[in-house]
Amino acid sequence: MTKRNFYTTIAFCTLCIFSFLSHAQNNIGIGTSTPNPTAVLDVNANDKGVLIPRLTTAQRNSIATPATGLLVFDTDLNCFFFHDGTTWASLCAAQVGPTGATGNTGAAGVNGIAGAQGTTGATGDTGPTGATGVAGANGLTGATGNTGPGGYCNTAQAGYVAKFTTTDTVCNSIMFENAGNIGVGTTTPTQKLDISGNTQFSGALMPAGNAGTNGQALLSTGSSTAPVWANIPPQGGIIMYSGAWNFDGTGLGTGTLLGWALCNGNNGTPNLNDRFVMGTNTNASLGATGGNNSYSLTVAQLPSHNHTITSDGNHSHTVTARFHGKDGEGGSNCATNLFFGDDNAWPNCTNPSTAPFATSVDGNHNHGGATANTGSGTAIDNRPQYLVLAFIMKL
Repeated sequence: MTKRNFYTTIAFCTLCIFSFLSHAQNNIGIGTSTPNPTAVLDVNANDKGVLIPRLTTAQRNSIATPATGLLVFDTDLNCFFFHDGTTWASLCAAQVGPTGATGNTGAAGVNGIAGAQGTTGATGDTGPTGATGVAGANGLTGATGNTGPGGYCNTAQAGYVAKFTTTDTVCNSIMFENAGNIGVGTTTPTQKLDISGNTQFSGALMPAGNAGTNGQALLSTGSSTAPVWANIPPQGGIIMYSGAWNFDGTGLGTGTLLGWALCNGNNGTPNLNDRFVMGTNTNASLGATGGNNSYSLTVAQLPSHNHTITSDGNHSHTVTARFHGKDGEGGSNCATNLFFGDDNAWPNCTNPSTAPFATSVDGNHNHGGATANTGSGTAIDNRPQYLVLAFIMKL
């Protein structure tokens, strides 16, 4: 608003205040006897001014249905305000009116003296957008206000846990809440956390706050209780193994057998090379050894037994005997005798004769005797058919 409009507004207000004054020419002069004929009220002074009603911002805003053109001075903002029929307009900032018709270009006037810059007042209520006027000079940049609330996407659905899809827009996430259960990738979770799809861990899985140790497996402890980490098989457990031979020179497992060792007597393992395993029901006999791959029986280990010799019943035995008669060639008598043996076995008897003789029959009878020893005592292998596997122990 120009200074002329400003003073015109003041004049109208003053006219209302001093409406009881009159003049023959229908205008009033204060401080002058010749009021301007175009003014209803002409106030002239060189040491005084005109005071109009002074109100606080709250008092000004509390005026019910202010008249268009009503002028007041805001003591909080130290500024004149007039009501334009819709809102209070400040006279301390340039007000843009409707764009008028373009007139002829006038001569450039002399630049006036720039006035001192006033203090920045409080920001008033935002009025309706008026018609676009001539662009005024840029004012000082005010402080940045707080960021307003963001919006919601038009596909948001009840039950989904919200997430920011942009810096100021909230929409659905992949998590869904139903009856106190959270589903990831499912809208029908049945547990406190129900995940539909693969799950990847980049850190430790910690039931009851325990991350377990290398080689342990997760063991269920029943319904409604947290699982626990356990050695499966337990430390010291031994199994038979036929997989890849991933052992170092001492029998310690490597690669896929890390945490295992070959049962060869090294690394705290029992030596089960070329051995069978026998169970026990007491730890007193753990580690005991015995037995042999082969064994030789002794006579004392044979069961008591005998050998039967059977002969015919009633029988006789025939014997060929030699006998001698008188031998005159020898110069002596050779008794006629029966003898058994070789020729000339009897002294001074030569050319013996032979003749069979039969023993008498003695009826059924037995002949006693002993058989000769036989066998070599060679050791025998007492192992059954077998398949060789490796025994490995969990360390």
